[in-house]
Amino acid sequence: MVRKWIFRYRYDMAAILLMLAVIGVYLAPIYGPGQIVFSDIAFGATSHRYLEEIMGVWNERWSTSTMFNAPRILYILPFYGLSLLFGESGPVLLKSFITGLLFVSAFSMYAFAKRLVSVYYSPSFTKTRIFAIMIGALFYALNPWVIFRIQHIYLLCGYSLFPLMLRFFFSAVDPKFQIQQIKNYHPHKLYQRNWIDLFLLAAVFTVSAAAIHYFFFGMIYLGLFTVLLLIKLTWTHRKAGRTYLQPLYGNFLRKGIIFGVFFGLLSFYWLSLYLGSMVMDAQASQHNINVVDTLSLFSRNSSLYNVGYLLSYWWPMFSFSSLPAMFYVGGGFLLLLIGYAMVTRSHKNPIILIFSLLTLLFLVAATGTTFPSIAKWFVILVTKTPVIGSVFRDPNKFIGLIALNFGVLLTFGVIQIMEWFGSSPLQRVYKRLVLVIVVLCLGVYFAPLRTQFIEGYYKPVQVPEAYSQMAEKLTDPDRFDSKALYFPIADNMIQSFNGVATPKWNKGKTATEKATGDFQVYSSPKNTIFHHEGNDPGITYYMNFLEYLLDNGLSSRLGWLFSTFGVNQLVYHDEYEGQEKRQDFHLSQLEGQTGLKRTYKNGLFSIFNLGQPPPYMNILTSKIVTPYGFSRLESYSHLPGFDFSRFGVLFSALKPELKTIQTVNKGDYVEAASFNDLLLSQLPAEDYLRPFDVIEDGNAFLKWSKTFASTNDWLWYLSSQNIRNFPFDMEMDAGIAVTFASKKLDVAPYQMSSIEGKTVVDFDSMLRTETFFKPDNPQLFSVEANPREELNNVPTLHGEIMKGDPSNIWQVARSGLLEAKENNPYQFQITVSGRGTNKMHVKMRFYDKQMRELGVSYVVAPSEGYNFDGVKFYGEYVSPPGSYWMRMDLLTLQRPQQKNYWWIHDIQLRDLGQYSKPNAFTMHKKLEQPQTSHVYARVFMNKAGGKLQVTLPGGVVNIKTHDEGLNQFEWVDLGEHAFPKGDTPITVNNLQGFNAVNQFAIVPVDQLDELSFPVEQALKRGKLFFTLEAESDFNAQGNVQSERALPRLSMGRGISYQQGTLSRDVEIAKTGTYSTAILADLPAGYHGALTMKWTNEETGKVLTRTIHTGESYTRLPVTSSSEKQVIETVPNQDGFAKQIIQIPGLLNDYGRVEFKNLFLTKGKYRLTLVLDSQVPSMSGYGDIHRMAAQEVAVMPEDNTKESLTNDVGCVADIQPGKTSLSSGGEGLSIRYAPSYSCDWNIYASKKMKAEPLQEYAVQLDARSEQIGSRHMKVIFLNKASQILQTSYINEVEERDKEQWNHYDQIVKAPAGSVFMQFQILAHAHKKQSGLFQMKNYSIVPYQAMITVDQLTVFEGTDMETFFTAPHASESIQATRENSMERSFTLYNPTHQQVLIRETESPNPLWEFRLGSETQRARLSVNGVTTGFVTSGSGSGKVVIILASAYRFGWILFIIGILGGAACFLPYRRWKKRKIP
Repeated sequence: MVRKWIFRYRYDMAAILLMLAVIGVYLAPIYGPGQIVFSDIAFGATSHRYLEEIMGVWNERWSTSTMFNAPRILYILPFYGLSLLFGESGPVLLKSFITGLLFVSAFSMYAFAKRLVSVYYSPSFTKTRIFAIMIGALFYALNPWVIFRIQHIYLLCGYSLFPLMLRFFFSAVDPKFQIQQIKNYHPHKLYQRNWIDLFLLAAVFTVSAAAIHYFFFGMIYLGLFTVLLLIKLTWTHRKAGRTYLQPLYGNFLRKGIIFGVFFGLLSFYWLSLYLGSMVMDAQASQHNINVVDTLSLFSRNSSLYNVGYLLSYWWPMFSFSSLPAMFYVGGGFLLLLIGYAMVTRSHKNPIILIFSLLTLLFLVAATGTTFPSIAKWFVILVTKTPVIGSVFRDPNKFIGLIALNFGVLLTFGVIQIMEWFGSSPLQRVYKRLVLVIVVLCLGVYFAPLRTQFIEGYYKPVQVPEAYSQMAEKLTDPDRFDSKALYFPIADNMIQSFNGVATPKWNKGKTATEKATGDFQVYSSPKNTIFHHEGNDPGITYYMNFLEYLLDNGLSSRLGWLFSTFGVNQLVYHDEYEGQEKRQDFHLSQLEGQTGLKRTYKNGLFSIFNLGQPPPYMNILTSKIVTPYGFSRLESYSHLPGFDFSRFGVLFSALKPELKTIQTVNKGDYVEAASFNDLLLSQLPAEDYLRPFDVIEDGNAFLKWSKTFASTNDWLWYLSSQNIRNFPFDMEMDAGIAVTFASKKLDVAPYQMSSIEGKTVVDFDSMLRTETFFKPDNPQLFSVEANPREELNNVPTLHGEIMKGDPSNIWQVARSGLLEAKENNPYQFQITVSGRGTNKMHVKMRFYDKQMRELGVSYVVAPSEGYNFDGVKFYGEYVSPPGSYWMRMDLLTLQRPQQKNYWWIHDIQLRDLGQYSKPNAFTMHKKLEQPQTSHVYARVFMNKAGGKLQVTLPGGVVNIKTHDEGLNQFEWVDLGEHAFPKGDTPITVNNLQGFNAVNQFAIVPVDQLDELSFPVEQALKRGKLFFTLEAESDFNAQGNVQSERALPRLSMGRGISYQQGTLSRDVEIAKTGTYSTAILADLPAGYHGALTMKWTNEETGKVLTRTIHTGESYTRLPVTSSSEKQVIETVPNQDGFAKQIIQIPGLLNDYGRVEFKNLFLTKGKYRLTLVLDSQVPSMSGYGDIHRMAAQEVAVMPEDNTKESLTNDVGCVADIQPGKTSLSSGGEGLSIRYAPSYSCDWNIYASKKMKAEPLQEYAVQLDARSEQIGSRHMKVIFLNKASQILQTSYINEVEERDKEQWNHYDQIVKAPAGSVFMQFQILAHAHKKQSGLFQMKNYSIVPYQAMITVDQLTVFEGTDMETFFTAPHASESIQATRENSMERSFTLYNPTHQQVLIRETESPNPLWEFRLGSETQRARLSVNGVTTGFVTSGSGSGKVVIILASAYRFGWILFIIGILGGAACFLPYRRWKKRKIP
């Protein structure tokens, strides 16, 4: 019996062994020592605890749901078991998984193709046919798409089983297949074989759902084939009539029910999670932004040519130009065989016709947005299809279906061509020759991807020993309530020039650096809170906030801020390529922080213990409800009495639907600088309109775009506009609409390459008008014109906005000035070759008629990280209002290590004004009846803002969004408007500037009192206060500010003024006695004053308080070494530019100034702080003199001589002409006699004493007439009066010097400075007398000015006792029951309302159950952990709501397996059933 079986399947066994051998040889490089670490492959150094990411509904290790992972368990389980046999080896798990996937893909296609051949050719198999089937199977297993997608490994689970699923489907429902398998088959009868096939179909379909895409693809395919089969059978048996067809349809229905029952039983364990989460409003989301630009990005390589060769992956990580010609020859021959099968077999076999038609359909679909005529339908499919639309956003995923069709058709093509030959000896030679050719073509088609990926990106690397050493030092890794936080995250370590983050140890022979995920988290033996794609986006946002603080050195309270996660250890990993300086800077800060104690360090990891971490569940005795952003956590940490162990911060604007304001009890705290800030953050959902929902674009430089505040895109937008003091406002769970463009380029992204416009500048005109590019630094770059006719052999790239620090860019060259129209879209095309052009970056600068710079548009940057030597590069931008001139700058994203040569071969600049439209979006408010509503807009006030125009039912309202001090979202009152019944459009048009809109609130006037009441009651119960940061919460007017950061200050910065004001509108929400606490530095020794004014906007009454320097106030001691640090930005620094320095004497008088007993009535006020430092100038008009020749000296090794003027006609050997100086109380004048001398006329101040590393504020007004190259500078001298450094005062254009200009600049003394001197330099006119005038001149030490850090307004009279948490009589004890359940005992005998914090990420899958009370875990404490508010007492549970369904699903799974097994039993009744 066994021998017969072996003989019968000898060819199959040989083929399977041969396929396994081929796959093994192909994958041989991955079997080397080490682990595969690349891209989205989320496998750690060991398989220890890996199954927790998949089993159950909650992943305790990452504190996230397993919703996306649950279906994967059946597929991964055998490989996980194998890894256990090898000591929980992570490499064994991953490598066996990859091998298994590819082998299962080959076997699955082999089984399906063999069945097709058996049905449509003959059930007898020759070696030729087995060979053909094996070729199709290997093609399916090793084609380029599969190799690309190994990095998305679980996608291949569905792919690998898809042919097998179709095999069982056709065996169960297609009469052609059943006739061959079932003796005396009749289409009305249900056979045992049908039951078996339907069970196997359900089983395979269940396992293949490990790739959720293939669950949907499978449903589409099965539904489509069922319909086609019914149509075919109906047509075939149309003459038999209803009596024949009805039982036939009934048979199909019965089979559908059987399949549905089996599938439901086997899949309930994961399907119940998906459906249950939707029903119970707990579904996980990847928080993707699906816009047309995203679809275009995914389609950028989806040409029909690339699709045909299965190469269309959007980020291939190597240049397609490096593929050898033989790849295309081999692949082309295989495509010919596929086409041959389509042509020769489609008319004979309907199944081949169907596969051929599906191939054509998916070839078109896989092009995505490449072809405009198809693109619009593709966009509709993705953006308008409910629930599953986003599944299709990457058209490359259709390639998997094309590969299936190609595999089938290739099999038939090989059989057809092999059997075309006869059996003569010569024809047998031809057959063997074809066989060799097919094998060779397959080999050369597979080889290049093997080189790039299997030998490159997927080749294992040795995981450093530091990982296992660190793991051994983690505290209590086996305890559920012991958690570590890993920092930083990979998303925040991305290198700007290539878009990837990777550890230094993860290297190989690759075209570009290897993108790497959070391997440290994948390898963690200890629980953590991870910014997983299914987790609350607030966690990622808070991670970004902490990264921002660390990157800029803005906090000395990082220990407190990390403690909000409830972890007991912070694990910092210093391992990222290209981030060495940045990470060293991070560690230098962490080491000096209070509340962080480093307990372990090795070559990569530093472990910091956090002081007194909270229990897993604890009661926070007081709540703080605030409508503001994460920066408030830093602000509060500077207030006496506050700490995160007793106070829980609830952000009302994080999730407006939770109505957190109503949880305020007596003794809790409410922050509000405006009543509307609270009210409008907690409205019913129907009162909001979200701009995010109506925008479908993603390029903010060309039109309205949408983003999330939690993304790095948003932070990049701010950084590009030099906005450095963003308070990390909440986006109200509504997203953000953002734009830079004053007019809209009304062209879809996929149409950009095909639009035509009027050429305004080209290669010849730039050369003719001398506006061609000139290098900024000829020593580093040479940029030359080199016209070339043949330009077709260079890649064409559409630029994308580079998400990195705009300051980390090196200027290469700039064009001359080009004429520009205002509010006009343009497109440029530039063809460049030379080293480093793949790192080229283009930006446009815009100027008005007077050459004042209007703005900078970072237009484009190529995103490919691999090297290429030439590129045809195009991109678009829109000029701002007032533009008269523009200039193109070429930049590089890496500092060159040697001189680079760039040749520009062609350039064109096109006017796209014909495609211009108002940059507007329209929302719609639908009402059942007319109503009058008060309308508010939450817009981003910022220094780069401009003007918005909002069209409402009551008319047009303009919003000014420019503010030099504020950079935050604010509610703007747009007035009352009468809305008619039905649909009312509301249009927002960007008129000028960088603008962002978060929400519109449309509040019915007749409901305003009702909505206000709970807020007013909460204010009565709670203690009212608000905290304002000087640098971000005020309108500031005064001198220029230092770029330095001082971690001792709240948010690292304050405002220092010689004479200036900080002001803003505030609202006192309830009448009472208030006090203010101002964190400030009032240096002693001067006669300065800090004055606070409250101006009642209704009565005009002014309340004033003043403190003079020298008066007593509470001085605050230095509490950590980090408070002594000064963060300096190093100019012209390659890469990270921050460094820590120490400067004695800074903030010596830092403390808290309190103004008490301020009786303030409810209403609106103008709050003003007047800073009057009265620091005397170190130099005056009286000490300005003509500089003597030997007054200062140069260092022996330096050449600091000023360059001579470029004026033609000066004489170098004659002395300068006569000059005269006159000065008085109002200013100074210097007159210059005509002279032909090339020497400088230099006037200088006295030598002023300078302190090393100190900053000095230079202020003056100046004008000049008939003198050349006039400029000013400050020189710093050592003890011997030798020049150490020269700091030039930034000058205006030469033509603007005749008018009065204000100069305000900070200069920094270098180390070793003893003296400093101010100098005025100019050349006399050759024929006319000249004049220089100066007034308002002063030079003062910056640190001597009064500095305001933070102001807090609070109810009461004493800041020391304001934040007082009552002693807690309540307590809670928690116990882990299992991964999906916690039990607790809450002791709350007085039934006070308490806030319970749980150390898990907020997720509505968790439900709090206490007695009859239930509540879902939606509330976020401090924005990152779970909170529950209850007044109950006793024993309760916190459970996963779908846990019972999950467990029940496994019971059904066992029932399904038993039912399926029963189908295989040899019951006689299967045979005895008669046809009905």
